[in-house]
Amino acid sequence: MTKILSAVVFAAASALFIAPASLWLAQPVAAQKAKDTLRLVTIDPFNSVDAYYTGGNEVAFLARELYGRIVVFDEYNGKFIPELAKSFERINPTTIDFEIRDDLTFHSGNKLSAEDVFYTLNWAIDPTVKLRNKERYSWVQKVEKLGPNKIRLIGKEPFAADIFTIAYRFYILDSKVHAAMADKANYGRQNPSTTGLYKITSVDENQGVKMERYEPNMGKYAHRRAPIKHIHTMPLPDRQTQMAQLITGGVDMVREISSDMAEQLQGNAAVATTPMQSKLLAYINFDALGRSGNAAFKDVRVRQAFIRAIPRDQIVKTYVAGAEIAEVPDAICFPKNDACAPTTKPLTYDPAAARQLLTDAGVGSGVDFELSVFQPYRAIAEAMAGELRKVGLRATVQPYTQSVFTKKREAGELTALLQVYPTFAQPTMDNILNHFFEGGRDYANDPIIDAAAKAGYGETDTPKRTAIYQKAIDRVNEMAYVYPFSEQPTVYAHAKDVKIEPNQFSLSEVRLGDFFWK
Repeated sequence: MTKILSAVVFAAASALFIAPASLWLAQPVAAQKAKDTLRLVTIDPFNSVDAYYTGGNEVAFLARELYGRIVVFDEYNGKFIPELAKSFERINPTTIDFEIRDDLTFHSGNKLSAEDVFYTLNWAIDPTVKLRNKERYSWVQKVEKLGPNKIRLIGKEPFAADIFTIAYRFYILDSKVHAAMADKANYGRQNPSTTGLYKITSVDENQGVKMERYEPNMGKYAHRRAPIKHIHTMPLPDRQTQMAQLITGGVDMVREISSDMAEQLQGNAAVATTPMQSKLLAYINFDALGRSGNAAFKDVRVRQAFIRAIPRDQIVKTYVAGAEIAEVPDAICFPKNDACAPTTKPLTYDPAAARQLLTDAGVGSGVDFELSVFQPYRAIAEAMAGELRKVGLRATVQPYTQSVFTKKREAGELTALLQVYPTFAQPTMDNILNHFFEGGRDYANDPIIDAAAKAGYGETDTPKRTAIYQKAIDRVNEMAYVYPFSEQPTVYAHAKDVKIEPNQFSLSEVRLGDFFWK
């Protein structure tokens, strides 16, 4: 065992006796394969598994596995497949009919019916219901029941990504359970009754989420599986503690490890690492409006200087875990995203040009600013900061948890931020542009981007839609509003008796049902 790794183990082992939270850490370490229980680390603690109310990549990771959707998208073959529906039919550009299955059971024991779909959709589109990212649902004009097993969804206007949005954003709720709750936000905390192959048995901010295989629905999905009987997610924000728990057998798997962590684990006979494609875009977003109170990045030349100062290939190779499979993007989208076809590329590494840009901008003496970062990617931010200082961009790296980061971003408090976005959370350009340039997330307010987003929204012809969005994508590169740095593969560190298989439908992530015992 290396000296670094030994230090990690000692530090975290000591923490077992002094940390008042996470009491499960104190339990004796033992192999969990015999108990058919996979213990999976999460970075952020959360007390709800409900993507309607709770944001964050880790909540979404669980929600996509636990909740059922009317249809799903086969990302390998580019086609939509019924899931909770038996079939579906597009009637016209704004209308889709769905026939709902009658052979599935919610975890409460209630049978799935068209009433649950009808209820969920009407609840989500209700203007009095306040949800995060409400625009994902407000495009629907109304939902009708056409019979005991059939519903009709009618949009307000043609929406090119309507079926994508249904597949990726509408999670179907148990109407009997949900309707009876006074505070609907408690659904994901107290009664997350879903139709997936894993049932939540408890949700606790400190103890994590406990799930077990739901036998009544086994064998009823062609694309879902649940090879491990019990899964327990455990919140452990501290990276050293994660490592120590993994190598001493306290947990079985850690997601999204850093390149340093992967290097430290090399040669450990009890642990393996598995990199998987993610289409998770690591990017720098600049405050081009001066919302944060620091006006430096209002000047495009300062934004360009930042990009010119970054030796992208070198930093990716050294600091991005799974760099060997990481796709380096030309834009804020990847080629497999719907309607992604940039004709421009980000500026390349040229520190001399960076210094000249700062001089031309009247800040040749340098710029001081905070480089905010979602904490798992701190090492990348610090590597960038070291290069930035060489040209006069004096960045102070400030890591944040997901919840704090999100609040500060929405409030306009971040000057330059390093974050990641799952571009295949819904693999369409309207969704990606919405993430960067809508509401509190918009730090550019660019009329060309806004016009393209509006025009592409209703264009159902794919070549025409691609040409429209191309203007927005190229504009982002030209104005250096966002620096698309790299794909951030999801690298799993796990016990040697665990194996991971690619998801049967998703190009961009593996899910709970893709974990197996050897």
